[in-house]
Amino acid sequence: MRVLLYYSHPLEPASKVSKTLLDKVRDQKNIKIRHLDGLYPALILSKEQIVEEQRRIEKADAIFFQYPVYWYNCPASMKAFLDCVFTIEWAGGAQKPLAQKKWRVIMTCGATLDSYMETITPYEISRPVCAMGRLFQCIVLKPFAIFGDDNLEEVSSQYISLFNEDSK
Repeated sequence: MRVLLYYSHPLEPASKVSKTLLDKVRDQKNIKIRHLDGLYPALILSKEQIVEEQRRIEKADAIFFQYPVYWYNCPASMKAFLDCVFTIEWAGGAQKPLAQKKWRVIMTCGATLDSYMETITPYEISRPVCAMGRLFQCIVLKPFAIFGDDNLEEVSSQYISLFNEDSK
């Protein structure tokens, strides 16, 4: 399975959790990591860059989005990327270039699950991005959320398994 992992983190490289997780999959030949903050620091993509990203996505079997929960949302760089690249004309058009591709949201949360539960869960936060995948007829896989950095070894093995062909 060829996985295209779009990664966004406004405080990169300060994130211990993200660095640890990405290091676990960085050398796998079937995973291509695209660090949006490094690629598009101005949050603007040219028409050529948009088409290049769309072609990359068309060649992938799975599209994963990894980001920290940032003010109960995805970071601005991820949102800008989603808005620019996943146009209704391309992704939702008659060609259906994303149909049957796997689609997953991976979120890092600096706080505990309990601290979110009073207002909103990270899974609710992932709904807009997951809904996009459904709109484009992707196979939307269960979102994966990491809370804090206490169990990083255990979380790392769970994270690696997300990239397996039979992952759900």
